[in-house]
Amino acid sequence: MRIPFFRSIRTHLLLLVLLSVLPALGIVIYTGISRLHSDVEAAHNDALRVLQSLANEHQRTVESTRQFLKSARQAA
Repeated sequence: MRIPFFRSIRTHLLLLVLLSVLPALGIVIYTGISRLHSDVEAAHNDALRVLQSLANEHQRTVESTRQFLKSARQAA
């Protein structure tokens, strides 16, 4: 006994189209997730680079201030 729903050619064509779209949809989703992970990693690396630059600048400022205080103390 066949189910009347699957007798229609329209239903067969619809199922065929849906099945043919699934691989492309899978590739799009996989690519999107992969791109998201790589973008997050790139943002992390950029933030780390900025923070290292700020830390280096702070270290140079501290050293400059230390040198200034040493020379001011020697002059007094």
